[in-house]
Amino acid sequence: MKHHHSHIALLMIALSITVFVCALYGYMQYAIGSSLDRALAAREAVKNEQVYNNQKQNLNALYNDTASDRAKLGLFFVADDQKVAFIEKIESLNVSTGAQITLSNIVADDLATSPVGTLGKVSLRVDAVGSWSSIMRVLRLVETLPYKTTVSGVRLDMIAGDAKSQRTEWRITFALESISIRRSQ
Repeated sequence: MKHHHSHIALLMIALSITVFVCALYGYMQYAIGSSLDRALAAREAVKNEQVYNNQKQNLNALYNDTASDRAKLGLFFVADDQKVAFIEKIESLNVSTGAQITLSNIVADDLATSPVGTLGKVSLRVDAVGSWSSIMRVLRLVETLPYKTTVSGVRLDMIAGDAKSQRTEWRITFALESISIRRSQ
């Protein structure tokens, strides 16, 4: 009888090597996949950092470019302590326009106890009587005030003029609303 036990040992060694090679192949596949995922994640992080740095540079440039505009921004709002002067300016338009101006329904938010930067409103009703050109000057001057203002509810009526002068009078009525701001303590 012949024993073939020597082949079994070689078969076991071949099987062990095959299992080892398969395990090594699986481990290498896993290691390469993990390494690739880490490399892609690192590349994405670098790309995101570059985008972030570009955005940061663009925002810094925009911030520096708009410094003078931002400094002027507060001037577009009526200062809380200048509301009376603003109303007096509107009343004084009768001198430069030749129209008789009457203000009514004056409402102004009290910002005295509010923190700096708080916005409020100054609202008033403007009635003006005069010639066509003086009424149009009033409207033009009010619309071009250097403040954030809104003109609404404009009503224009012709008033019968006197027979002697044959002069037609006009009446304009509108609501004027301006934004006020608390600038300092």
